[in-house]
Amino acid sequence: MTGSHGSFEPFDETYDEQEAKHRFESALRAARKATHPPAEGMVPKREKKHAVSEGGSPQRKGGEAEMPHGHRGLKRPA
Repeated sequence: MTGSHGSFEPFDETYDEQEAKHRFESALRAARKATHPPAEGMVPKREKKHAVSEGGSPQRKGGEAEMPHGHRGLKRPA
């Protein structure tokens, strides 16, 4: 079935997982932005913070910005 499609390649050969993931996530973000308008400040910041589930913003807590995954006591001298 090559008709007017020109050079049609099978799906699996062109499928790039990273690319697909990126596409999916950006589409999801766009959909979320459309359904939930940013009521309190920036919505993307809230999405990025999922790794730091202890709450609070990483910028506020001293040097936690470099290690946002809750490695808290590492920099503190014993």
